[in-house]
Amino acid sequence: MTNYGYKTGDAVQLKTGGPTMTIDFKTKSGTYNCKWHDGQDLKESEFGPEQIQVVVRTDRRSVL
Repeated sequence: MTNYGYKTGDAVQLKTGGPTMTIDFKTKSGTYNCKWHDGQDLKESEFGPEQIQVVVRTDRRSVL
């Protein structure tokens, strides 16, 4: 079993691309509830740990 080590507040992005999201919490089933903004709308969804990767934020830009 892989330990992904994500924690609340981590900036992540889907490995397939998309917006930078923030991890809100880890669910009991092992997925991660993530939130992000789409314009003025706050969105949220759950993703498996194998679907996301940490993004390093530097000077308002996201770097993988």
